[in-house]
Formats: sequence, structure tokens, C-alpha cells
Amino acid sequence: MQHYVHLNGDPLRFVSSDRNISVFFDEANTQVFVVKDDQFVAVVSLETRWNTSMAIANQGAVISIKLSLDQRVLAVQRSQRMVEFLDTSGTPITTQTCKGSKRGNRILGFNWTYVDEIVVVTTAGLEVYQLDSERRSLRLLKSYSLQVNWHVYSHENRLMLLSSSALANVLHPYHFKRGVVNRLPKFEVELPPLYTQLGQKLIDRDIAVGQIYGRLYCMHIKNPPTLVRSGSGGARQQQQQQQQQQMEGAEVVLYQLTQQAVTKRARLLLETVGRFATNVTDNLVVVHHQESKTSRLFDLKIFAADHRHAHAHADLDAGGAGAGAASGGVSVHYSVLAPLPMAPLDFDESLDPQQDDVGAMLQSGSVAAAVPPSPAAAAAATTAATAAAAAAAATAATAACGVGVVAPSPAVAVTGDVSALAKSPGAPSA
Repeated sequence: MQHYVHLNGDPLRFVSSDRNISVFFDEANTQVFVVKDDQFVAVVSLETRWNTSMAIANQGAVISIKLSLDQRVLAVQRSQRMVEFLDTSGTPITTQTCKGSKRGNRILGFNWTYVDEIVVVTTAGLEVYQLDSERRSLRLLKSYSLQVNWHVYSHENRLMLLSSSALANVLHPYHFKRGVVNRLPKFEVELPPLYTQLGQKLIDRDIAVGQIYGRLYCMHIKNPPTLVRSGSGGARQQQQQQQQQQMEGAEVVLYQLTQQAVTKRARLLLETVGRFATNVTDNLVVVHHQESKTSRLFDLKIFAADHRHAHAHADLDAGGAGAGAASGGVSVHYSVLAPLPMAPLDFDESLDPQQDDVGAMLQSGSVAAAVPPSPAAAAAATTAATAAAAAAAATAATAACGVGVVAPSPAVAVTGDVSALAKSPGAPSA
């Protein structure tokens, strides 16, 4: 077996970012936005290939841009204090300035959670609004105050994590239902003691949200601190080296989220270090390693194939730790198969940017009437989530040939019956 993970075919192609072109991705609608000269906008859906183009007033650089879940309202952020709302013809509907903007509060991002509901994350907290397009106004439904460093949102699970504290490792989960916000217990992500000495912080790219076997988890990619940023001075470097020798490499730590409590449940040992990305497909945790360009598979319900290690396995169905699990009910897992590269993605590197999926729309500068997809198509698009590997593939392709490539969701698929391979005596060791 040369690979067991592949990107789905029929990728979306678009011109790469440059001085005049910006590219944005909206996970909720699985849409790519290509903005030219901060005025001409081309939109293509990865799921339905519904596409449109529109013109908006050039009032400054676009920081973020997303369509509502019914594709009828465009939200555009051009400043750190305000979000604009327009219809798909470019006509302004209303604007919203974040609370406390005069006191230095600034917007970190926004997400549509339902057709007419949007969440704005600021450095001072969370603001949930309901849009009334007919009255051309927004109504504040709920707000929460806390100092925020960054946020991570999973539209598939309607869950948002807000980071606070000096080390950015106190996470506040919020679950969204229509008209309702459920605030789950906050929790602290464990960091190595050396983080404090080096002034390191938890960063958003090391946090992801996934549902595994019907349970919701926060997944933390935990790297040795020496690989986040090298220290200075001989004594400090020696201390870092000693600390690193005590570690087996990076790991992914899983925290189970419930309304009652957040519990550390599992550690996925990666046996290497570097930059990683994670996603969940078919209840398997897939961890991608950038440097080696390989992927590892983890299954919380089966043992790894490498019998050199003493494995601990939690009985997730019973909600507790199984026999041999680590203290505190935290199970330890190794990759069920040896790390392998993804299947190659074949595409024409000589692609003319004017002939790609969105290049022609931008090149002509024409504006098409934005006809939203059917309700069924819109519903299908809004329930899909694209994995972190899709963004990684787009970044790699852009750097390689100047043409972006993103695979449709689900972006990563597993080839064959991995469970059977992992259980077979002849399976390769991790």
C-alpha cells in the first residue's frame, strides 16, 4: 500500500493571491471568494459549484468576506471595528460597529451560524446578532464579555472556542442553536512548563474541533516548546535540550466537551515533531505532518499495530477508561498504520489563470446576477465542513505553481478498510 489517504477529485482552481487579488475561504458554505482590487468578487461553492460574481464599493482592503447561509446577504469586514452587510447586487443593507470600539475594542472575526444570525468575535468578547433584511437592521441577541486572544469555529458542530489568559490556553466553548447560545464550561489546555519560561502561548492553528464516535472533542496539537521558537543564550538552550530529551515528540491531546464538564480523554502520540494539521473522517483522526508530507491514522476504539509499545485504550462507549489506561482515565494511542504520503493530486501546472474556475469572471470584470441555489442545495452546502488538509493543499499548490487548488468536501478520504488492516497481524508497524 503506497497511501491510504487521498484528496477528493475535481478540485477548484483559482488564481493565487497577489497585490491586487485576495483569496478567502468560508467553511460554513464551503465557498472560495476571490476579490480583485477590493471591488470585484467571484464566489464558487466547492459542494454545488454554484458560482456568482458581484461588484462592491471599493472602500478599503477586504479583511474578511462571507455570504449568509441562504446566499442572499454578503458580510464584509474592511476595518477592525465594523462589518458591512450588502445584498448580492452590492447595495448596502446596514453596518454594525462592535461594542466598545471607542475604548479600543476590535473585531477578530465573524461567522454566520444560521440564515439570519451572525456571531462577531472581538477582543472584548462575543456578540450575537440577528439580521432583519426587510427592516435593514441588526438586533443584538446576546453578548459575553471576556478578553479574547483568538477564536476557532466549527460550523459543522456549531461550536466556537474563545481563547483567553496570558498563555492563551484557557478556552471558552460556546454552542449555538437558533436564537440560543449555550455556554459550556471553560477549561485549561495543558502546556509544558517551559512555555512560561520562554514566553510561549497557545496558538489557534494548534486547536481544532471534531466529532468522533458521536462525541465532541477539542483537539490540541502539542509540540515541544523548543520547536515553537528557539530560545536565546547557552543556559536556556541547554535547558531546552534537556527538556526535549524527556519528550517522545509531539502529540494530539483530546478533550471531550459536554455541557457538564470538559475532560481530558486521550493522547495520540506522533513520535515526531514539526508542524501538523488534523481532521476527522469516518471517525478516524488523521494527522498530517508538513515536513515529511505524510499522514497518520488514529482510531480511539482499536489498538495500534505496533506491539512494541504498551497501549492503553479507553472504553469510549462506557465513557470511562479501559483496562490499562493511563492514570486519570486518559488513553494513549499510537498510529494504527505506518505514516504514508497522500495520494498524488494530478493537475495541470501550466493552467492559464484566465481559464480557471474563477479567473475568467475576474478577468472580464463582468458582474453576474447572483441567483442563490435552491433551498436543498443551500442546505447541503451549509452542513458540510472542509478539513484542515484542504487549506494545506491549497497553500502548497499556490506556492508551487501560482494556481490555488482546493478539493471538495469531504476534502480527505480514507482508502479501503483501514480497520481490517490495523487488526491484521501483517499490518505495518507505526
